[in-house]
Amino acid sequence: MLLGAFATFVIGARAASRWYDRNYGRVERTRRQRRVQIVIAVAGVAAFLVPFEVEIVVMNSGGVLSFNLMLGALSLWIAGYWLYLGRGFWHYATFAVAGLVVTAFSFAGLPPNSFDWHLRVLFVFMGLTTVAGGSIDHRILTRALRPVASDE
Repeated sequence: MLLGAFATFVIGARAASRWYDRNYGRVERTRRQRRVQIVIAVAGVAAFLVPFEVEIVVMNSGGVLSFNLMLGALSLWIAGYWLYLGRGFWHYATFAVAGLVVTAFSFAGLPPNSFDWHLRVLFVFMGLTTVAGGSIDHRILTRALRPVASDE
């Protein structure tokens, strides 16, 4: 199921990129921009995988973390991404704060502290922020970019 969701995400992202290229033209990134993109991507993967592995190790030893480490780490990564993009992209700050608030609730046991619940909450958060963030980003981009003149 996870692989299916990831494949759907990749296919959707590529389709969206082709749509933007077709309607607004292709933008070539500089070498520095490509390096920064790689650093951000690696940090994002680490913000998910490292806490995920920590939670699995704790679970396999018979315990459970008293808070959702995966959601907290991802929320901090989103905050860092917002600082990189610029403060005009306020929705990323909103997502980061919302994730940190839900993480704070997890200290109180809401929802129950278990690996399963931590994973469920993380994926619901990721799904909601991806759809909402993508919609807001699309609105910002279509207002800022000029359509490519057609040859007709």
